Amino acid sequence: MAASERFASPSATHYWDGERHIARHMGRALGIAPGESVPDADIGLAWDVYLAYGRGAKLLEQPDFWMHQLDVKHAPRFDGAQWGRQVIALLPSKA
Repeated sequence: MAASERFASPSATHYWDGERHIARHMGRALGIAPGESVPDADIGLAWDVYLAYGRGAKLLEQPDFWMHQLDVKHAPRFDGAQWGRQVIALLPSKA
């Protein structure tokens, strides 16, 4: 099953970056060093990262929260429960 089908939601977007354009750009933006991502990369790639944005976010380079499955030390490693809490906190309240 394709990832875009597993996470089918009108509020979620899935991207495929076969040429690593976004991975390179976001690697720089998130401060990922070469040794922290894909082993054969000469630059840090945003690979296996999870980015969360609140409503109205304008810049791809500035997620409200992000997690990873890399060797990055300056951001939290992916944890499903923590991810869920962070995403829920970004949702508008129903006051």
